[in-house]
Amino acid sequence: MGLGDSPADSTLQWLECPNGDTNFAIGALDNFWRSVENLQVNNKIVWAVSQAAPMRRMKINADIDLFKYDAGCCAGFASGGYMADVDISGAVQSGSQQQWLSRNSQWGQWNGGVWNMVFSGCKNAPASHCGHESTGPFTTIKATPLIAEKPYITENGDKWTLNIPKYESNKVGVTANNF
Repeated sequence: MGLGDSPADSTLQWLECPNGDTNFAIGALDNFWRSVENLQVNNKIVWAVSQAAPMRRMKINADIDLFKYDAGCCAGFASGGYMADVDISGAVQSGSQQQWLSRNSQWGQWNGGVWNMVFSGCKNAPASHCGHESTGPFTTIKATPLIAEKPYITENGDKWTLNIPKYESNKVGVTANNF
């Protein structure tokens, strides 16, 4: 977790959460309880996770894969994750990710989805459909009716601050003053 006032205050060049098992049928299905927030990452991210794995308040200056492809084999299964207040300059590849919730985030392009991709208040989200296309069903809500982003801690020298974001109505995209 970054402790800066903005994600750019804590920058990584690389971030990967790979498959938890080399058997593709398990893949990332046991990658629970991982989280990342308030960071900027300057290269492609692999975030192959399943439930209880939030990504919040991030600036990603590249693409992101929500699954892990094992060279010479196949995509490991991944099943469930969450992103909120995430700005991705590139594309999201959902690959084998079975279900995913994105809220108030934005990206260049969203590609794929197996089952139950949900988008609330996201810029460049795919249109809703019932799964009769090349990917599983998408549910897209244009704006998040009422939201307060998760509180976060910042550090400045010997001073620690708990920042409590204000409520926002009909929010679309990321929190403007964070980035």
